[in-house]
Amino acid sequence: AKGRVLMKLIECNNAYKERACATREAAMARIEKLWKDIEQVNSECEHDLATIDENIEASMRENDAITEQYMEWREQSNQRLEANEAEQQKCWERLFTVEVCQQPLTIRNTEQKDLCRLGQERKMEVRRRVEKIVEESKRKLSLQKLLSRGE
Repeated sequence: AKGRVLMKLIECNNAYKERACATREAAMARIEKLWKDIEQVNSECEHDLATIDENIEASMRENDAITEQYMEWREQSNQRLEANEAEQQKCWERLFTVEVCQQPLTIRNTEQKDLCRLGQERKMEVRRRVEKIVEESKRKLSLQKLLSRGE
């Protein structure tokens, strides 16, 4: 009887060992699969990060080129504006001195003064309009900068 009990215990122990080995093998297989999955995800993430880095660098280069081109155009525009304002100033001065204020005395003094006053008023109106245009362009530029920072 002791032999049978001992045999039964040995059989149970062997069955337990077999189940434990099977469970361990299944767990190891799952762990290996998890490691492979983790390696796959890491590889995909590294590829995605590399792609994102490349896109960021390309965008920064493009932004730098566009900013440089914008600054060149802005400088050219400012130079043209200054040249136009200087030319306009010269033209107004010639208009006042030559055409209006230095006409022969055939025009009465009051008419001459009225013409000079009208010319000066016109000049001030043109200056005011130019200043408004410059202010508006500066306002648009600052809004564009603000919007571009917000994006």
